[in-house]
Amino acid sequence: MRLEKFRIQNYKSIIDSGFCWLASDITILAGKNESGKSGILEAIRDFSKDITTLPQSAIPLNESGKTVIELYFHLDPEDRKTIIKKCQLSVLEAEKLLPSHFGLYKNENGEYFFTSDITTPYVEYINKNNNPKLEQIDDSLNKISNCLKSQTPTIPKYRDIDQFSKDLDNFFSEIERRTYLLNLNEESQSILNKLIVSIRATQKELKTYKSYYAVIKELLNIIPKIIFFSDFTDILPFSINFHEAQSNTTVKNFADISGLNLTAVLNTDLDTQRRMNLLKKSSVKISGDFKDYWAQEELKLMVTSDGNKLLFSVEEKGRPEFFKPEQRSKGFQWFLSFYLRLAAERGNTNIILIDEPGLYVHAKAQKDILAVLESLSKDMQIIFSTHSPYLIDNKRLDRVRLVKKDKKGSTIENKIHKNADKETLTPIITAIGLDISNSFNVIGQNNILLEGISDYYFLNGMLKRLGGTQLNNKFLVPCTGATKIPIMVSLIMGWGLNFVAVLDNDPEGIRVGKDLKRKYLLDDKNVLYVSNISNSCIEDLFSKEDFYKYVTNSPSPTVKISNSDYVSQKKLDKPILSKHFFENVNRGEQIDLSDETVSNFTDLFMRIESAF
Repeated sequence: MRLEKFRIQNYKSIIDSGFCWLASDITILAGKNESGKSGILEAIRDFSKDITTLPQSAIPLNESGKTVIELYFHLDPEDRKTIIKKCQLSVLEAEKLLPSHFGLYKNENGEYFFTSDITTPYVEYINKNNNPKLEQIDDSLNKISNCLKSQTPTIPKYRDIDQFSKDLDNFFSEIERRTYLLNLNEESQSILNKLIVSIRATQKELKTYKSYYAVIKELLNIIPKIIFFSDFTDILPFSINFHEAQSNTTVKNFADISGLNLTAVLNTDLDTQRRMNLLKKSSVKISGDFKDYWAQEELKLMVTSDGNKLLFSVEEKGRPEFFKPEQRSKGFQWFLSFYLRLAAERGNTNIILIDEPGLYVHAKAQKDILAVLESLSKDMQIIFSTHSPYLIDNKRLDRVRLVKKDKKGSTIENKIHKNADKETLTPIITAIGLDISNSFNVIGQNNILLEGISDYYFLNGMLKRLGGTQLNNKFLVPCTGATKIPIMVSLIMGWGLNFVAVLDNDPEGIRVGKDLKRKYLLDDKNVLYVSNISNSCIEDLFSKEDFYKYVTNSPSPTVKISNSDYVSQKKLDKPILSKHFFENVNRGEQIDLSDETVSNFTDLFMRIESAF
């Protein structure tokens, strides 16, 4: 099960965050200090099953509304099969209760509820089955009333299915008592018996919410564990007694990563040679793994024993002495703690939340932090907050979500280019308090200027899907519409960089293309169109079959219509569609594109390549 998106309402400074869609591996909440990044992570943390009631500090003092934390998940096929088997669901019940995408929300009392995407279909399913049967029962109850007349007990009225069944049982017990006193004739008794048998039979056909509650229980059982880290200050000890080692979290993390069997090593009957071999083996393993991430200097992490103590040390290549962990820099100590705690969670389907990682390490080491997170994200989902440019890969801007705070509270912006009035990345640069000229390289020597973020996602997705070497060493730079491209052209020309503007072949794109050629004396080499076909946009490069199958996830319309016109008529959110396509490719999902789609995109890549 994977988290797809979340929404937070009335939590601390957040009135309504809006929906935040997660990236395929790492999601980065970027924003200024006090923008609400920590509050967002804390709210997701409080969704955890381990937290039964939301803390009072989380509930806004102004009582702006009820606190609600919504998380939406993707249910994988194996989990679905397991739940169907455990809950003994019929095919129809599984269809109503277990869609591939579903949401749960938690209120301030710590109660969980399905969102309407599951509740409504199942209620409709229950009502469709029960309503005609309830009418039959009601009709039979009225006939019983006519039969018994003044001796009829109070007829049960439907409130909920479980209570109604209990009321019917009580009703029939009372009838049995009264008919015995009435001494009905044979014909009346026969009619009464048939009516009761009919009601009982129909009663058995009524659907209850038993399956609904069983599914809720199972879904809550398999929701990924949410782990929140706000600091990494537990330093690996230099020396620790055997009897304390197994209860020390940092030591246990070291053991998990290095494959060290603490129970075996701490066995007092183990001879010295065997203990030394076990410790040396684990030292070699963890040193090799740690070296892949800590690029500042070549170090070894060592564990040895001295009597009834374990000793942990750090060795530096080329130097004969060893160091206690606390003798290294504060930045190293922080990174080691960070590495041990997170790497110990590897392989678990967890959601890891990290608030402002890397505050204590320098810029180069922050890139090592990102490398650790990227490695771990193969096994778990990671969400972290930052205002550091060194934790943002300029080739993976799809990971970034802006957190902004105004009079209406903290909100999350998925479209990282919304409201940009200058160069493409102004909102991100503004949110993290930097200047585009200051060590945050989002453009390069060779730049491909695109109309919007959807072009950026579609082209990045296709580049990865085709697996070639097209557009190597070139930067895809999305703007916020064709009219913003001239501003970027002006800046890039001023910096003496190379560029190609790629425009839609629609009236707006053609107008901007002519303006570029006229104002900046550009030729056809610098101004390209996605296709030579009139009125075509980036989405029209997909064949119709591929577009509806892999982009919109909807059946093809019966009338002939271009992909771009379909998006416009249906008022679909093109950035979201393109982002989902990119993330599906990035996750390695099976996407078998037609020759038409491959040819169209390959042709565009070749034309861009030749322009440089």
